Amino acid sequence: MGRGPGEYLGISDFATAPDGSVWIEDAVANNLIHYGKDLRHICTVPTSYDADCMEFLEDGNLIVNLSHWNPDLIRIAVTDTLFGEENRRTVIRYNYEPNPYVHYGSGQLNKVREGWLHNYPPFGDVYLFNSRDGELKQHCFLDFGPDKITPEDVLEVGDGNDDMKLIQSIDDHIFLLKIANLSDDYVIGRMNDKGQYTDFIADRKNRIIYKSKPGSPSRILGQSGEWTVSLVTPTRTKPATD
Repeated sequence: MGRGPGEYLGISDFATAPDGSVWIEDAVANNLIHYGKDLRHICTVPTSYDADCMEFLEDGNLIVNLSHWNPDLIRIAVTDTLFGEENRRTVIRYNYEPNPYVHYGSGQLNKVREGWLHNYPPFGDVYLFNSRDGELKQHCFLDFGPDKITPEDVLEVGDGNDDMKLIQSIDDHIFLLKIANLSDDYVIGRMNDKGQYTDFIADRKNRIIYKSKPGSPSRILGQSGEWTVSLVTPTRTKPATD
């Protein structure tokens, strides 16, 4: 750690380029650090904004989720590796005013066969972007009913100095944490169910088909391409000798 060539103060994310080199986002020092395939330092590029997560597209550009700490910048954008304002293209802007002091979870970019999936907790918007150039392919909204969290609920938490307000907000509402897979018919993900993390399968009409029991050991680990991986510890109902 440090401010010298190839050093960093706080890594928020990294991405591997098509040529095998590695780019690391230093959100504390506001730098993008480039390393070769051999992990030798190539250059450090000052950036004008932070990215909560970033991934390379097939055309060599980056798709990034801009930092939640600045509510004016929360959006998905496509940029080159210089992170310059002049070469940045906004793909989506969120349809709510977030609270920069309150953090319900990190925005994500998950690779699936159809492209890059994105959601940003706590709201139920799910986006699918083209893996070639980052253009928006699909958008759906998961409505968890009358107990779903609203922008007004998030703003009421205030400036983040009262931890109990945030805990109460989590315990009182249902909201999307992570989207794992999206098809023409179904949605797979994880949600906060009034303070309990549960995995779920729902149809595109928001009808929950399956929901794991609160506190159960099953959980979605991640996904890549055509695969979604979950960890499940089965409950044995018969003696092991059977």
